[in-house]
This record gives sequence, structure tokens and C-alpha cells, in this order.
Amino acid sequence: MKITFVRHGQTDWNKEGKQQGTVDIPLNETGIEQARETAALLKDEIFDCIYTSPLLRAHQTAQIIGEGRNIPIVLDDRLIERYMGEFEGKSWKDFDFYQFWDYTANIQYKRAENIRVLFERVYNFFDELKGKQGSVLVVSHGGVFAPVSSYSGHSKKEDNLTDILLKNAQMFTFEI
Repeated sequence: MKITFVRHGQTDWNKEGKQQGTVDIPLNETGIEQARETAALLKDEIFDCIYTSPLLRAHQTAQIIGEGRNIPIVLDDRLIERYMGEFEGKSWKDFDFYQFWDYTANIQYKRAENIRVLFERVYNFFDELKGKQGSVLVVSHGGVFAPVSSYSGHSKKEDNLTDILLKNAQMFTFEI
């Protein structure tokens, strides 16, 4: 199975450097334009399905990329951004951002989702696709790319995951 992963376009909180987590924020004008540019880059790609996080910023990006194409869009909660609990709305400078994304630290926060729980749910999604034929587009979030990168073999869980984050509307293709 060929997978093309796309991070959602920019939101106002991305622009302001705030952690979004599961706060449901729409794309801003830049994000809409980024999604259109990604759609143009993918116009000749054939996808059997588009899977997306149900959060608005990812779903909007998926809809823009799929516009004018007869491709089903499936919302899947396993593709939702990591729940950042007490860190949502904060700048990455306001807390230990690197420790938050350190798989080996395995910190249990008061409210934020544990990183290993994030990896487990994302791995579960891709395990269901593994071995199937075809090509799919997956539209999700920057934090979800950490387990995607590891699952694809592009990085290891033990790597500094903050070094591999995709930019808004950037894509990554791999096969499973």
C-alpha cells in the first residue's frame, strides 16, 4: 500500500506558535492556499481513499485536496492530534517541548496524552492498511507524523522527534 501523508495547512495558532492539540481550529487564509498548492502537486496522483483526522484543520485540508475528485473521505479518530491537555494554547517555549515529544521519557502527564498511547493508536491505524493494495492519502497533524515517521522506518522512536516534524501542508510518501 502506498501512503501519502499530508500535514494540515496553517492555522492562526500555528502562526502564533501555540500548541493546538485537540482544540478544533480552522485553517487560516495561508492554510487554505497551502492546501490548494498541495492539491495541485497531487493532481495526477490516484488515491483510492482519503483518510483524515476529524479535526477541522485536517478535514478542511483533505476536502481541498479531494475537491473535484471522486474519492471518498473517511474521518478516523486515530488520526487526531495528540491531546496536549495542560499544554494546549501554550507556546512550545512555555514548557519542556522536547521532553513532551521524547518517546524514551514516557512521561505520564496530568491531562496530556502519553506519547506511547499516541504511537499505539497511530500504529493501529496503519496496521489495518498494511498488506492492502492501492494508494491512499492520509491528512493529519504534525504530532501524528512522529509515529508515522517511525512506522515507515524514516526515523526511530528514540530519535529526537522534534527534528522530523513536517511543515504545514508538507507531504511524505512511503509504502507498507
